[in-house]
Amino acid sequence: MEVKDQAQPVQKGQVDEFDGKTLDYFAGAALQGNTLSLYRMMWSTEAIGPLIRRYAALKGIIMVGPDRVPLPSLLAAAERWETPDWFPERLLSELVLLGERACLPLAWEMDREPSARLRRSEYRKVEAG
Repeated sequence: MEVKDQAQPVQKGQVDEFDGKTLDYFAGAALQGNTLSLYRMMWSTEAIGPLIRRYAALKGIIMVGPDRVPLPSLLAAAERWETPDWFPERLLSELVLLGERACLPLAWEMDREPSARLRRSEYRKVEAG
């Protein structure tokens, strides 16, 4: 994961740099027999333009900005004890039920091929959630 707290939006070069760093990490982990599912994410405090978002998706990188948070991250936040303080309880159970169901195809695919990078179709599943 890489986090950008800067005055300007994420640029193409930053996506390329992150892709290179994480690809090296994946190659090393695969050579050592690592079988954990890994997600490449860039979080930004600034809005992410649609062209940059699409470019990152082609590289299997999930872009997170103020306007979009991936469903797995929302589910992780929903599990915290203070969640009812900021999220209405009447919607919480629905979020968890629908969110877990929506993440099943992604979890199944990543478990089946643990060293695989996110495919474009999997990115769309996460982004749609």
